Amino acid sequence: MAGMIQVHKPRVWLLLFGAVATLWGVKTIQSSFLTVGPTLILAGQPALLFFNNEEGCDCVLPLYARADEVIAAWLPEQRAQVDVDRIILDERPDLAQHYNVERAPMLLLLDTNDHVVWREWGVASNPDVFDLPVVEEQIHLLVGAAENDLGNWCARIVHSWRNFQMSGIPSREPCCLPRAKGLSYLKVGPRESVVGMMVLETVFKQLMVLQQLPEDVSDAEIIGMARKSNYIPNHPDTEANYAAALQEAYVRFYDRATAGS
Repeated sequence: MAGMIQVHKPRVWLLLFGAVATLWGVKTIQSSFLTVGPTLILAGQPALLFFNNEEGCDCVLPLYARADEVIAAWLPEQRAQVDVDRIILDERPDLAQHYNVERAPMLLLLDTNDHVVWREWGVASNPDVFDLPVVEEQIHLLVGAAENDLGNWCARIVHSWRNFQMSGIPSREPCCLPRAKGLSYLKVGPRESVVGMMVLETVFKQLMVLQQLPEDVSDAEIIGMARKSNYIPNHPDTEANYAAALQEAYVRFYDRATAGS
């Protein structure tokens, strides 16, 4: 028996060596596959990555097709002109690994530093696959921050500033918000997201010329006037948040303008 065991030991080692070599070869092949494909060029701009597939079982093909239809019909102005990069998940395992995408359809929003700030997995239970109005709100917040040159550290300071008001009102509080002619800042929504908006003073002056008291201005009217020079997502809840912020800002402007008269 000892002789038989001695004879078979080399075979065991050969089998083990073969298994290790095979595993190493598979890993090498996988790694080579993960490195193929052109690199995404973000050019320092926010981007949307739309992961989808074109092949699969019959149960998911309708979902893939519907996702393509929805994204194709998504107007650039609704997503603040942010580009959408369509990626076939099965063909780009390198990007799937980089962005931790395991299934399709998936929609990712990237900031200017290639960080994922929002992701949503498309589902068949939603007729539109994705909740695009919510995505649009996230895009607007991200693009607004990028356009105003706000870094993450700056945003944290601004959000903690409880007494923040429209620019132009004297304050001793420190703030890293950039100043520009015609640019004002509002706190919008329950989370008091700080949003830069253009020519609000002009909008309010026009309302006063029309002899519109703050209590007489409708939400639709003030949103419509502000939209002429600003992007406001076309979503009821978002519009309501903007309308409330704009109404409050107009009250402050009106009170200052009529003080002492």
